Amino acid sequence: MFWAIFVAVAATATARSCGRLATMKNLVTFGDSITDDGRIAYFQEHMQFPPAGTVVPIAQEAATGGATWGRLVANATGVNYNNYAFSGATCSKEIVERYVPGLGVAFPTILEQEVPAFEADLEFDNLYPNREADNTVYAIMIGANDLGISGYLSDSQAPGSTIQRFVECVWDVLDKLYASGGRFFVVMNLIPLEITPLYKSVDKGGLQFSTLFPTKPEINSTLYEQRVFQSTSSANDLSSIGGPYHLKLKNRWPGATLVTFDTNRLLKDIHANPEKFLGPHANVDGVYQFCQSSDVASCNRASEPKSNFMWFDELHPSERTSEIIAQSFIDTIQGNSSYATYWR
Repeated sequence: MFWAIFVAVAATATARSCGRLATMKNLVTFGDSITDDGRIAYFQEHMQFPPAGTVVPIAQEAATGGATWGRLVANATGVNYNNYAFSGATCSKEIVERYVPGLGVAFPTILEQEVPAFEADLEFDNLYPNREADNTVYAIMIGANDLGISGYLSDSQAPGSTIQRFVECVWDVLDKLYASGGRFFVVMNLIPLEITPLYKSVDKGGLQFSTLFPTKPEINSTLYEQRVFQSTSSANDLSSIGGPYHLKLKNRWPGATLVTFDTNRLLKDIHANPEKFLGPHANVDGVYQFCQSSDVASCNRASEPKSNFMWFDELHPSERTSEIIAQSFIDTIQGNSSYATYWR
């Protein structure tokens, strides 16, 4: 009976495919290093997290080797952009808690640090001069640290935490954003970690060694590739079903629009059709930058143009890939992306 009701609701919701705002004047993002373009740099310089009201300087080079997708959206559209993503972040410390090496300081999480930072900034007109329910988009991209080697893949999650609990954390984040007045949410699902050079098996051309995965030479890389594939696939499936379930059947966020953005499929399409997306000299298996250690001096960069590469390093999409994500995100807000599903 449940599935009959769900399918009926799904058919109705997806038929209303246009999810465009009247005008997107504000973009607010939450996440990890794939989205962070200044907050970890601020912490490294000041040894504290940005105080409320701080205009965080844009990093000259983010983890993408250039600009991040959110910044590229802002540059292309001219919207007011406030980004709370922090490199190394997870969704909640109650599920996966990580510490900054050598400092004993926990990486921020979306639920406990990023969202409260956003709530505190709402008091400052210079950051939010014109925020309304119908002109502001809230986007979340999280999971690479939660489900990767620092989390579920190494069994480092909190006891009793499941993939479902990780997905529930995202809905908990939407609860807080909704309470603050948010009504247009974009949940960007997990990238295909199994095709990143970090987690791809050595037999398929994945890196044999990485400072991000120091035990990789000692383990069965094929097994771990499959484990991370199963985790990300399960999380993405639960997210695609759970979002409309909570919005439509449970009425958890009345009056809101929820968009599920299939980042996973987009990156798989780039990987499968590299020349279409990256040009005739595309490189979707190698990395532009490889570091022998955490020391920047140990990092070497490829001689080919950076724009040829799908991956900047073993985990992070390149700036060119981020440009592709950004364009599809803009298409999503305009209501015409094949990678988006809209629910109201």
